Amino acid sequence: MQGSRSYLLDALARVLAGAMLRPDEPGAAIPDAGALPKRERDAWEQLNHWAGEAGVRARDANYAKFHLDWLRDLHTQLAR
Repeated sequence: MQGSRSYLLDALARVLAGAMLRPDEPGAAIPDAGALPKRERDAWEQLNHWAGEAGVRARDANYAKFHLDWLRDLHTQLAR
């Protein structure tokens, strides 16, 4: 599943740089996330949440910061 890891690292880097993800992007890129190893599945799940929660982040800056920190940590884990 190297292609999946590459996508996840790229998507995480884009989000951390301020890019938006379309709500359907993580699922379109990796339709069977359940088959991923744990770290990759965790990253996919959090990207999926991020992509669908723009409204929540706009209303709650603390949540947005917390989630960005989480995504940064996931990126670091996958990059190892």
